[in-house]
Amino acid sequence: EVYTSKEHDIKIGIGIIKQVIQNRGHHLDVIREALSNSCSQEVKATKVVINIFYEPSYGWCLSFEDNGVGMDYTGEQEPSKKGRLDKFLDLSYSGVSGLISDEFSYKGLGAKLMYLCKRLEIETKTENGKSFRVIVDDPMGKLLKKEPEKPIPQIYQDSPVNFKHGTVIKVLGYDEGRKY
Repeated sequence: EVYTSKEHDIKIGIGIIKQVIQNRGHHLDVIREALSNSCSQEVKATKVVINIFYEPSYGWCLSFEDNGVGMDYTGEQEPSKKGRLDKFLDLSYSGVSGLISDEFSYKGLGAKLMYLCKRLEIETKTENGKSFRVIVDDPMGKLLKKEPEKPIPQIYQDSPVNFKHGTVIKVLGYDEGRKY
């Protein structure tokens, strides 16, 4: 018999993000990953602050702050034109996948651990003054459904921030607001 072949486009998406957040090695790997990102050479942070706090609407929460270069957003699809915020929000924009990357985005999966929450908020301002605010509502609830949904980040440009440059990430209700 003669068989003909057909190409199949492999879809990489929310199923992988779901696997990342369900199969983390330790509940607090999110802290290690956040430190890894904030302390990378390219971020140029001289100060990194981690806060663990209780918020009545969400339970136990984490915030990560640094005074680094901030994250720019381009909205471009071409990997070479993506900004740091694009890379942060995208899945596997990484050196592991063969793309040019720095320490910040070598594996491309660490930031996805932050999706294991009730609400993700990011405020960032670049050294050249561009600022962005990102809100992702209920990423954990959407990803852990029987039929997962893609969490959609809402990105606001020129959002006022109260710092010169850097990034603040709030992971509200991390892992259902449990205390570890």
